[in-house]
Amino acid sequence: MSRAAVAICEGTGTHLSNAKIVATAGGTFTGWISTLGVATRGGFNVNTASRQPRGTLDLAAMDSCDIDIVNLLVAPGLGMPEALGSDIGVLRLPPGTATVSTAVIGAVDGAGSGVLSFSNTVMSVTNAITIRATGSVTARIDTTPSGLAIANSDDEAFVVVPGGTLTLDFCAPHMVRPHYGFKWQGDHLASVLEMIDDGRIVIETTGLNREVDAFRRDGATMIGLRNTGTMFMLR
Repeated sequence: MSRAAVAICEGTGTHLSNAKIVATAGGTFTGWISTLGVATRGGFNVNTASRQPRGTLDLAAMDSCDIDIVNLLVAPGLGMPEALGSDIGVLRLPPGTATVSTAVIGAVDGAGSGVLSFSNTVMSVTNAITIRATGSVTARIDTTPSGLAIANSDDEAFVVVPGGTLTLDFCAPHMVRPHYGFKWQGDHLASVLEMIDDGRIVIETTGLNREVDAFRRDGATMIGLRNTGTMFMLR
């Protein structure tokens, strides 16, 4: 099976470009994709600040997704400092599964934004995900574990630079433990705690009515509710 490349607003001129696809209700989004780019730059002189792509792919109203992506790019800019850059990209996914090899969310700097959000979705990253200064990722976790799962245990497999954020919104009571919205293979507890402390990882627990924390379990670093063991009730 060959993969397709999907571009939602690939800015190619020295002007503002705008493209938007919004799903209204129902259905399943299935894709075998080489590169999914939302608000990227293409063509000649990609480094011009006057190139302002605005792209939205909003699939949140659909019933489910099942996608496999080699490269995911959401308003990545140039990958170098560009204070006047104002690329804006939005990608919203429905419940389901999304397997991504490499993801770059947001630009190094500038006035734009790269937004990735998903609800009750397991986004499995096999290589690396980088959330840059203008990037934000929001995962909403319902009654069962979902969110961001990083299979690569390398320290560089999950990078959030200052200004970028990962928000984990635990929005419903849990049904199983451990209950988590973030799972990274390997022992990365110290770096994850540092990102929580300095605000690069934000945890919302309004739907859970209890606090979550970062912990190690089964060779991975998680954010959620630990498995507290087995409870026996004698009557």
